Amino acid sequence: MKYRNLHSKFAKALFLSAQKEKIEDKVLEEFTALEQLFQNETFREKISALSSLPSSELKTLLQRTFENILSPLLINLLIILGSRHLFSLIRGVYMSYQKLIFEKNQIDILDVVSARDLSDAEKKNILELLQKHNQKKIHIEFSFDTKLLSGLQIYKNTRLTDLSSRARLEKIRKNLFSLPL
Repeated sequence: MKYRNLHSKFAKALFLSAQKEKIEDKVLEEFTALEQLFQNETFREKISALSSLPSSELKTLLQRTFENILSPLLINLLIILGSRHLFSLIRGVYMSYQKLIFEKNQIDILDVVSARDLSDAEKKNILELLQKHNQKKIHIEFSFDTKLLSGLQIYKNTRLTDLSSRARLEKIRKNLFSLPL
């Protein structure tokens, strides 16, 4: 069975349910904390092992574990994912849900890739600079890729602004090879 875009379907269902209850932002806050737990390999392994339990036991265990911590909507999502052995989709569901919230709140999502891991001060400076040049509020996801050598790549939807040394060197290389000798 293919699971292409299944995370988006779960996120959309969660978003619509949260919207009905007017708790979209609360669910995002809780989901952010939950997703951070899933970043921990030990937690991820332990919770994934729960998928082997019978559905009724899984449901009871998840409800007791997350009662008064997560909204019933997120607990139900965990029950559904666990009963279908799909805990591996949690990151994708989270990212898709976050995107839906940002679209609702008219916030642009930018992905900034740097050549190295940036300090908090550098991230703050980049956020302030990009916010000045953007008409909407922005949310930035930072990552790094040492192949860039130096500089940044900024992705907004499918548009790339490449300010990396690698891109500059590639442009110089192309110009050199296009010169008649």
